[in-house]
Amino acid sequence: MISIPWPMRGSEAIGLVSRTNLGDPSDELLCCAKHLVVAASELARDAQATDPGRAARLRAAETQFRSVVASLEGILPVGRRTISLSPVVPIDGVKSIPLVTLLTYIYDRKRWWVTNCSVDPELVAGAKELLRDLKWELPGADD
Repeated sequence: MISIPWPMRGSEAIGLVSRTNLGDPSDELLCCAKHLVVAASELARDAQATDPGRAARLRAAETQFRSVVASLEGILPVGRRTISLSPVVPIDGVKSIPLVTLLTYIYDRKRWWVTNCSVDPELVAGAKELLRDLKWELPGADD
């Protein structure tokens, strides 16, 4: 499978997200990564009793999302950072798109989300929907 290279340079990830007047696109990626952390954590907790395997997979995704957050919060200029591995959605069996980038693109288009990155219940719900309803893969994991 050919996929978007992860880890990738910050400028490559930002190039996948449309630029807006709302600020630096890396802020949008960071905000969505934080919301995916919350969503994965809540879904893992809910699945623990009924589906421990799914809960473990969601915890692994949460760990990768936390690594993305740490990558984006670094002090290096965005174009010089290496962004950590992140769960991806395969597209047509040829390419894939990171869930962080996908969520950022979806909510950037809606333009309703707040750029101060406080935890927004609607954005968490959207992140949960992606994690629940899309077939996604954990890069670096043997599925």
